[in-house]
Amino acid sequence: MPKIFVSYSRSDKAKVKTLIPLLREDYGLDNVWWDENFYGGQVWLEEILQQIAQCDVFVYLMSPRSLGSPYCQAELEEARRLRKPILPVKLRRDTSVPDILAKMQYINLAGVVNRATIAPLRRSINEHASHPPSALPPLTPTPVSMPQIPPREPRNLWVDYGVQIVIGIIVTVIGGLILAMMIQQLSQNAAATLTTITTPDPLALARIPVTHNADWTPVTQDFNGVTMVLVPAGCFMMGSNDGGEDEQPVHEQCIEAPFWIDRTEVTNEAFDSTVADCTWWSSEAEQPRICITWFDARDYCASRGARLPTEREWEYAARGPNNLIYPWGNTWNENNAVWNGNSNGGAANVGSRPSAASWVGALDMSGNLWEWTSTIYEPYPYVATDRREDDTGYRTDIRRVLRGGSFYGSTDDLRAPTRIRYFPINVLDVIGVRYALSP
Repeated sequence: MPKIFVSYSRSDKAKVKTLIPLLREDYGLDNVWWDENFYGGQVWLEEILQQIAQCDVFVYLMSPRSLGSPYCQAELEEARRLRKPILPVKLRRDTSVPDILAKMQYINLAGVVNRATIAPLRRSINEHASHPPSALPPLTPTPVSMPQIPPREPRNLWVDYGVQIVIGIIVTVIGGLILAMMIQQLSQNAAATLTTITTPDPLALARIPVTHNADWTPVTQDFNGVTMVLVPAGCFMMGSNDGGEDEQPVHEQCIEAPFWIDRTEVTNEAFDSTVADCTWWSSEAEQPRICITWFDARDYCASRGARLPTEREWEYAARGPNNLIYPWGNTWNENNAVWNGNSNGGAANVGSRPSAASWVGALDMSGNLWEWTSTIYEPYPYVATDRREDDTGYRTDIRRVLRGGSFYGSTDDLRAPTRIRYFPINVLDVIGVRYALSP
């Protein structure tokens, strides 16, 4: 069995604690070393140098923190000095591979770490173990000097307290003067002062990827009289192992840039005041627009400067990084959706289930109407560049994906990962649409 040394930053410890047991299942407890193996009384510098010298493969877990850590850099230098096989592993998406490793093929574990995703790492370890490099002398005779932990200077408590008292007096005096000046300024020009108060730009916040649904506070804005909600950047696991075969395999998708999506399905009032050849249609303003072909849905975008959402965007807006089963959570609640158990055979006014809002504040993403997406129906994994997002003009033989379930649907239809397909010319009373907008 190969002996493996794992170099990492403590800021990545949570992810490392998932990786180490998986490696030990394959290579044995004693053959995978990381600094959690230290015991009381060990000299940590000597132990690290010894473990690097004995290892067959040096696994370097790269992240912004590890690349900036003098300890990790020293471990890497020692592995290079001893000409050990080095396997760079990218742990975070925001990691830039340093020049010293740029010529090496790195392994990407920036997403979820599990037995499936570490398969390339195991293959590389096995390859290096089965084809060990020829014995070469170290690049230098002297081991690298590991960074030392600086000793703490003894503290004089009386001096500390004296300094704190003096600082406290100075801060109090200066603070009093500043407060007096602020009160004077406010009294002279209160209105002008208040106008300078600003709030964070929501789009700037949305460009920072979120990792949990709770990290995001819903943001709404009206565009041409239609309320939309902001969807921030982030990653989620698309698909499900509990649905149909077309929801598999489950795979990670990342939304690199934020976008807006309609808070509700498009209403009659927002779409058009009339409709042809649809005996089911109701003229009520707040009813969702039905009897709409995919072509109608696509072409209506031009009047709003918007577009159809991709099915990836739709599912992310419904589930978020927490990968929820339903927009509101992982437990079915019959009161959170308009479905065949309570609909009386027809759609409800949009937004009739406010308790079922998704993590970004979108409503009716489970039930009421199926919703057209821009996506051509193809097997998973979803790959945006494989032509499934092509605009095929007015061809009627290519089926498009619908999401969300309807008032006529069963509970299985109402799961956020559920996907069905229809030909773009279909006109049904269970199909509607909501739109997306790129900032």
